[in-house]
Amino acid sequence: MFHSVGTGRRSLARMIWMTRGLLLVLAGCSTQKTPDGMPKLYPCTVVLAMAGSPLVEASVTLHPVEEEASAYTAGGMTNTAGAVEIMTWGKYRGAPLGKYKVTVTKTVLTFDPGYEPENIKITPSGDEVQDRKARFLIAQDHSKHVSLVDPALSKKDETPLEIEITTRRNRFEFVVRQPP
Repeated sequence: MFHSVGTGRRSLARMIWMTRGLLLVLAGCSTQKTPDGMPKLYPCTVVLAMAGSPLVEASVTLHPVEEEASAYTAGGMTNTAGAVEIMTWGKYRGAPLGKYKVTVTKTVLTFDPGYEPENIKITPSGDEVQDRKARFLIAQDHSKHVSLVDPALSKKDETPLEIEITTRRNRFEFVVRQPP
Protein backbone atom coordinates (compact mmCIF):
# COMPACT_ATOMS: atom_id res chain seq x y z
CA MET A 1 0.00 0.00 0.00
CA PHE A 2 1.25 3.50 -0.80
CA HIS A 3 0.57 6.83 0.88
CA SER A 4 1.15 10.42 -0.19
CA VAL A 5 4.37 12.29 0.42
CA GLY A 6 4.18 13.82 3.88
CA THR A 7 5.95 16.77 5.44
CA GLY A 8 9.08 14.70 6.20
CA ARG A 9 9.41 13.53 2.60
CA ARG A 10 9.32 16.90 0.90
CA SER A 11 13.07 17.11 0.28
CA LEU A 12 13.10 14.10 -2.09
CA ALA A 13 9.91 15.22 -3.84
CA ARG A 14 11.34 18.74 -4.15
CA MET A 15 14.57 17.31 -5.63
CA ILE A 16 12.54 15.39 -8.24
CA TRP A 17 10.52 18.50 -9.20
CA MET A 18 13.72 20.58 -9.37
CA THR A 19 15.25 17.97 -11.68
CA ARG A 20 12.18 18.17 -13.94
CA GLY A 21 12.41 21.97 -13.95
CA LEU A 22 16.10 21.83 -14.82
CA LEU A 23 15.35 19.52 -17.74
CA LEU A 24 12.79 22.00 -19.06
CA VAL A 25 15.34 24.83 -18.79
CA LEU A 26 17.99 22.74 -20.53
CA ALA A 27 15.49 21.96 -23.30
CA GLY A 28 15.33 25.69 -23.90
CA CYS A 29 12.17 27.52 -22.90
CA SER A 30 12.87 30.85 -24.57
CA THR A 31 11.23 32.12 -27.72
CA GLN A 32 13.58 31.85 -30.70
CA LYS A 33 13.51 32.30 -34.48
CA THR A 34 12.04 29.14 -35.96
CA PRO A 35 14.14 26.91 -38.23
CA ASP A 36 13.71 26.98 -41.99
CA GLY A 37 10.86 24.73 -43.08
CA MET A 38 8.96 24.91 -39.80
CA PRO A 39 5.40 26.14 -40.34
CA LYS A 40 4.32 29.46 -38.87
CA LEU A 41 3.48 29.14 -35.18
CA TYR A 42 0.51 30.83 -33.52
CA PRO A 43 0.42 31.73 -29.83
CA CYS A 44 -1.72 29.38 -27.78
CA THR A 45 -2.65 29.22 -24.11
CA VAL A 46 -4.34 26.27 -22.40
CA VAL A 47 -5.87 26.79 -18.95
CA LEU A 48 -6.76 23.80 -16.76
CA ALA A 49 -8.87 23.58 -13.61
CA MET A 50 -9.91 20.65 -11.45
CA ALA A 51 -12.38 20.64 -8.56
CA GLY A 52 -12.74 24.43 -8.77
CA SER A 53 -9.00 25.22 -8.56
CA PRO A 54 -6.22 25.79 -11.10
CA LEU A 55 -4.42 22.58 -12.03
CA VAL A 56 -0.82 23.51 -11.17
CA GLU A 57 2.30 21.76 -12.53
CA ALA A 58 0.39 19.59 -15.00
CA SER A 59 2.05 18.53 -18.23
CA VAL A 60 0.08 19.44 -21.38
CA THR A 61 0.88 17.98 -24.81
CA LEU A 62 -0.77 18.78 -28.15
CA HIS A 63 -1.02 15.86 -30.59
CA PRO A 64 -1.73 16.90 -34.19
CA VAL A 65 -4.74 15.20 -35.75
CA GLU A 66 -3.21 15.66 -39.22
CA GLU A 67 -0.33 13.23 -39.76
CA GLU A 68 1.86 15.73 -41.69
CA ALA A 69 2.04 18.00 -38.62
CA SER A 70 3.19 15.22 -36.28
CA ALA A 71 6.85 16.29 -36.50
CA TYR A 72 6.05 19.40 -34.43
CA THR A 73 5.65 18.41 -30.80
CA ALA A 74 4.05 21.16 -28.71
CA GLY A 75 3.14 21.53 -25.06
CA GLY A 76 4.34 22.75 -21.69
CA MET A 77 3.76 22.81 -17.93
CA THR A 78 0.94 24.72 -16.23
CA ASN A 79 1.80 27.58 -13.87
CA THR A 80 0.17 28.57 -10.57
CA ALA A 81 -2.88 29.87 -12.45
CA GLY A 82 -3.27 26.53 -14.26
CA ALA A 83 -2.20 28.15 -17.54
CA VAL A 84 0.47 27.06 -20.00
CA GLU A 85 1.84 28.99 -22.96
CA ILE A 86 2.29 26.30 -25.60
CA MET A 87 5.81 25.90 -26.99
CA THR A 88 6.80 23.83 -30.02
CA TRP A 89 9.86 21.64 -29.53
CA GLY A 90 10.15 23.16 -26.05
CA LYS A 91 11.55 26.48 -27.31
CA TYR A 92 9.42 28.06 -30.03
CA ARG A 93 6.39 30.04 -28.86
CA GLY A 94 3.08 28.71 -30.23
CA ALA A 95 1.96 25.80 -32.40
CA PRO A 96 1.20 25.32 -36.11
CA LEU A 97 -2.36 25.77 -37.42
CA GLY A 98 -4.54 22.70 -37.12
CA LYS A 99 -6.60 20.41 -34.93
CA TYR A 100 -5.06 18.75 -31.88
CA LYS A 101 -5.89 16.19 -29.25
CA VAL A 102 -4.78 17.46 -25.85
CA THR A 103 -3.29 15.15 -23.23
CA VAL A 104 -2.83 16.10 -19.59
CA THR A 105 -0.72 14.37 -16.95
CA LYS A 106 -0.12 15.23 -13.32
CA THR A 107 1.36 12.81 -10.84
CA VAL A 108 2.37 12.76 -7.21
CA LEU A 109 5.23 10.76 -5.79
CA THR A 110 4.14 8.25 -3.14
CA PHE A 111 6.20 5.95 -0.94
CA ASP A 112 5.71 2.52 0.61
CA PRO A 113 4.05 2.78 4.06
CA GLY A 114 6.59 3.37 6.79
CA TYR A 115 9.33 4.22 4.29
CA GLU A 116 11.22 7.40 5.17
CA PRO A 117 13.49 8.66 2.32
CA GLU A 118 15.36 10.98 4.72
CA ASN A 119 16.51 7.96 6.73
CA ILE A 120 18.22 6.10 3.89
CA LYS A 121 21.49 4.75 5.20
CA ILE A 122 24.37 4.30 2.77
CA THR A 123 28.10 3.91 3.20
CA PRO A 124 29.49 7.39 2.48
CA SER A 125 31.70 7.49 -0.60
CA GLY A 126 33.27 10.83 0.21
CA ASP A 127 31.52 12.35 -2.81
CA GLU A 128 28.36 14.18 -1.72
CA VAL A 129 26.88 14.19 -5.25
CA GLN A 130 27.37 10.43 -5.66
CA ASP A 131 25.88 9.83 -2.20
CA ARG A 132 22.80 11.90 -3.11
CA LYS A 133 22.41 9.92 -6.36
CA ALA A 134 22.65 6.65 -4.43
CA ARG A 135 19.92 7.76 -1.99
CA PHE A 136 17.74 8.84 -4.92
CA LEU A 137 18.14 5.47 -6.69
CA ILE A 138 17.28 3.59 -3.49
CA ALA A 139 14.21 5.77 -2.95
CA GLN A 140 12.98 4.96 -6.48
CA ASP A 141 12.66 1.31 -5.44
CA HIS A 142 10.23 2.35 -2.69
CA SER A 143 8.15 4.90 -4.60
CA LYS A 144 5.78 5.28 -7.50
CA HIS A 145 3.94 8.07 -9.32
CA VAL A 146 0.16 8.17 -8.91
CA SER A 147 -1.98 10.08 -11.42
CA LEU A 148 -4.01 12.98 -10.03
CA VAL A 149 -6.07 13.33 -13.22
CA ASP A 150 -8.28 10.85 -15.03
CA PRO A 151 -5.85 8.43 -16.76
CA ALA A 152 -7.84 8.73 -20.02
CA LEU A 153 -6.62 12.33 -20.28
CA SER A 154 -3.03 11.13 -20.63
CA LYS A 155 -3.76 8.94 -23.66
CA LYS A 156 -3.93 10.50 -27.11
CA ASP A 157 -6.51 7.98 -28.32
CA GLU A 158 -8.76 8.37 -25.26
CA THR A 159 -8.62 12.04 -24.28
CA PRO A 160 -11.84 13.94 -24.97
CA LEU A 161 -9.92 17.24 -25.04
CA GLU A 162 -9.55 18.79 -28.50
CA ILE A 163 -8.53 22.22 -29.78
CA GLU A 164 -8.00 23.94 -33.10
CA ILE A 165 -5.18 26.45 -33.53
CA THR A 166 -6.30 29.29 -35.80
CA THR A 167 -4.93 32.66 -36.85
CA ARG A 168 -7.19 34.26 -34.21
CA ARG A 169 -6.89 34.23 -30.41
CA ASN A 170 -6.07 30.72 -29.20
CA ARG A 171 -7.03 30.43 -25.55
CA PHE A 172 -8.63 27.18 -24.41
CA GLU A 173 -10.02 26.43 -20.96
CA PHE A 174 -10.82 22.95 -19.68
CA VAL A 175 -12.10 21.50 -16.43
CA VAL A 176 -10.41 18.12 -16.04
CA ARG A 177 -11.58 15.12 -14.03
CA GLN A 178 -9.92 13.36 -11.15
CA PRO A 179 -9.25 9.61 -11.47
CA PRO A 180 -12.41 7.51 -11.19
